[in-house]
Amino acid sequence: MAIMGFGGGALIAGPVPQTSDVTGRKRIHMMYLGVGAVLYTVLAFAGSAATVFYVALAFVIISLNGGGFATVPTYLLDLLGRTFPYPSWTS
Repeated sequence: MAIMGFGGGALIAGPVPQTSDVTGRKRIHMMYLGVGAVLYTVLAFAGSAATVFYVALAFVIISLNGGGFATVPTYLLDLLGRTFPYPSWTS
């Protein structure tokens, strides 16, 4: 499972930042949230049907979480600018 989270982060940090530059990071994060919510719902209602299906959905959800965390620093830079590159709790 940890490999899927890492893989999602590596995949998103590689080719997708160019996509998020075009579409906007806010839209990308809304997509993560929307797709994640749908997959969590499908997992809750249909995950008990087959173990392979449950594990496959869990892998996709975890890779989405890894990708979301990989794009958070650039999203924060978009929101806060270069003047405040770190969240307030780090100072």
